[in-house]
Amino acid sequence: MIEIRNLAGPFVNYLDKRLLKIACKSLMWKRTFYRLANLHLSGTIIGSCPSHVLHHILSRVPSIEELDLSRNGIRHLDRTTFEATPDLKFLRLKYNRLTMIQPGLLKPLINLRVLDLASNQLKTFDRTEIMNLKDFRSIFLLDNTFECDCKLRKLRNWLIELASHGIKRYYHLDFWAAAIHNKTTFKLVCASPRRLSGVPVADFHLNSIECDNHKDIIISLSTLCVAVIIMAIGRIVAKNRWSMFYWWMVKVNPILPKRLRQTTINPSDDLKFDGFLSHSMEDLQFVYLDFIPEIEKSKHFASRFCVEFRDFTLGGYIQQNIADAVYGSRWVVFLLTESFVKEKWTEFVISMAATRCVEEGNNIILVLDIDHIPESRMPESLRTIISNIVYMKYPRDHKARSTFWKKVRLTLIGKQKKFIQPANMFRSNR
Repeated sequence: MIEIRNLAGPFVNYLDKRLLKIACKSLMWKRTFYRLANLHLSGTIIGSCPSHVLHHILSRVPSIEELDLSRNGIRHLDRTTFEATPDLKFLRLKYNRLTMIQPGLLKPLINLRVLDLASNQLKTFDRTEIMNLKDFRSIFLLDNTFECDCKLRKLRNWLIELASHGIKRYYHLDFWAAAIHNKTTFKLVCASPRRLSGVPVADFHLNSIECDNHKDIIISLSTLCVAVIIMAIGRIVAKNRWSMFYWWMVKVNPILPKRLRQTTINPSDDLKFDGFLSHSMEDLQFVYLDFIPEIEKSKHFASRFCVEFRDFTLGGYIQQNIADAVYGSRWVVFLLTESFVKEKWTEFVISMAATRCVEEGNNIILVLDIDHIPESRMPESLRTIISNIVYMKYPRDHKARSTFWKKVRLTLIGKQKKFIQPANMFRSNR
């Protein structure tokens, strides 16, 4: 047997870190004691040493059966602390500062018989830590600061069950056996809350505290519901973001104070139209029935577009009419269809609009792809600048067309983006 007591003595209060480190190293042995059965380390400074010191000590005494670590001020024990001592039968941890027993701490001690946890600061104790130990006989839990709340309910019920059905149903626990023999209540008492202080653990009533049997379930379900609601809101916002932004711009933005409004670039005084619509004459039905009602006659969107069959000067040169429309409008909108690609003036209108983009440094071109023309079949002048302009595909699904027109309106009232001239912009078709 090795016995070390009061190693720190009265000097523990003023040992500096250096001396403490040296003292901790003095507890670590290089030799392994294979036949050592009893090890008493009460009243040492091991509680102030790093956790690996105790691990090292126990690894040097693999066959010990009795270990005394009382009066060391130990606050915490890792669940791997006793992995090297499976033969341990008597473990004394009284007069320390343990607040809890780590789950799985006693699992390696398959031969443990006596566990002394008296005079610690335990708030609760889980009986499952000792229920699976086949040779276990005694446990001492007196003089702990038990917190009589819902977490202590299992220990309370266990004490009552032991008192009602007799100790032999489980184990011959010396502490409880003596209590029952003397026909007294168990001496474990509550330390908190204050109104239950001093009340025996086995006697406090659950109705005196607020215990929610389904607290964890309710918390989990609440968290799940909040997550589902957030995901649902996110999906709705993602699906209707353009409608929401459109509602903000046409209804809320105008009534805000001027300093809070989302600024847009208004047409200059010398611009006659909000936009110039360039289209094929074969697409007049789409212009009449879809574009003009959605853009010019919309309830919340008042705009004036230059349309060839309606606003071009009769008898004037087509080139001059196109130039006046391109330079007299804030936007140039192209209806990209199969017939528009074949028009002979298509390249001219696109090139003139692109030239204005370069001159002003802003993009003024909006392409509405009605027939979903592949990029390889687009006019070459449009393919060159397609990455620098606003390009939208007309949806085939009728339900999505309302959102499409809202995007178009927001683009027309929004701020024009900077136009970066491509290197091959004015390259000849040949």
